[in-house]
Amino acid sequence: MNIIASAVTLSVDDVAASSAFFTTHLGFHESVANGAYACLVRPDAVAEIVLQLRQAGERPATGVVVTFTVTDVTAEHDRLVREGPPSASRCARNRGRSGCSR
Repeated sequence: MNIIASAVTLSVDDVAASSAFFTTHLGFHESVANGAYACLVRPDAVAEIVLQLRQAGERPATGVVVTFTVTDVTAEHDRLVREGPPSASRCARNRGRSGCSR
């Protein structure tokens, strides 16, 4: 098997706010966006992140994990805490473990 691309699709309540998190704090940029949908890419990433507007009555996704491997997790953690995105506090509670969780 030769995988040449992959994507994680997330249903979100606010595409613009979700995109802002990934672009501001994680270095992605929008390759396509139309208000109800955004495709986020990075030149060094293997996977794209697709954000789609959650439909009325649609249940939030459960069990979704998005993982990024970085060379210095402590430095990235500290940077995110300084920048203050909402999920950084979850990482702070799990510092020293392999990831962040709720």
